[in-house]
Amino acid sequence: MQTNFVRMSRQSGAVTLVVTVFLLFLLSLIIVFAANYGITQEKTTDNLLRKKQAFTAAESGLEFGIAYLEQNRAAILASRSGGYLVHIANSAITNVAQANNSSFTVVYSNPIANNYELILVTSTGTSSDNVTTTTITQLVRYGSLLISPVNAPLITQGD
Repeated sequence: MQTNFVRMSRQSGAVTLVVTVFLLFLLSLIIVFAANYGITQEKTTDNLLRKKQAFTAAESGLEFGIAYLEQNRAAILASRSGGYLVHIANSAITNVAQANNSSFTVVYSNPIANNYELILVTSTGTSSDNVTTTTITQLVRYGSLLISPVNAPLITQGD
């Protein structure tokens, strides 16, 4: 009788050991997947922050670019070649740093040759770590005394 009791307790311990090892393995897998999910969520949040920084920089660059065009239109329109405006590398509109270390660059062009009444203002915003860029364009009408946006949609382009 005693022999059967010893055999039963040894078998019961072996089953408990196997079940315990299986549960530990299963818990380890769950922890690894949870950690990977957390890392993925962090990367997604970082990418959204970069995208918002670049878009905000591009928007502020567009506003600045239109105001700069109003004040410096003679100098901008003087840079013509072959019927089109030539990009001016000016520190006032190229790689302008913002308070959050993002930056923007503004470029002026005319979509139709020899037509300087419609000017396309293109602003490219860059995130603070220079990883993400967003480009926004706005077509403006150049009049004798004022510059007004044309009734055209704002166009954005990103990565």
